[in-house]
Amino acid sequence: QEKIASLAENLLITPWLNQSMSTLSKGTRQRVHLVASILPDPEILLLDEPTDGLDPLQQEKILTFLATLAKTRAVVISTHQLHDVVPYFNRVLALKNGKLMADTTPAELTRQGGGDIAIAYRTMMGNKNITHTPKKAKGKKL
Repeated sequence: QEKIASLAENLLITPWLNQSMSTLSKGTRQRVHLVASILPDPEILLLDEPTDGLDPLQQEKILTFLATLAKTRAVVISTHQLHDVVPYFNRVLALKNGKLMADTTPAELTRQGGGDIAIAYRTMMGNKNITHTPKKAKGKKL
């Protein structure tokens, strides 16, 4: 129970602990599933789009929490939000059709993109026509 309470607090779901999953928003369900995946204390945590459906503050909280977990176990996430994960993780693996296209650091991939990790990623994946990443509006995600 203590572990559940601690994870619920860290992942911002304490107010919804006694509610049915069917009554929860997509973002809250996403965080409940994350708690369930962490409870057995796995050595490797493999997550698909763990911040999907979360608002920017929740995304930051979850990514910070996952980065902390990554100090004691392997945390592997798949995401299309490259800019959002750069500050939190130290390694990028890029796959295309099951083939490993890159195994590098976020800093190196950003350098290859002339300061924009998304340009490097798109170039590597064959989308060479894209020359810039849209700028985020202040306080809003595009």
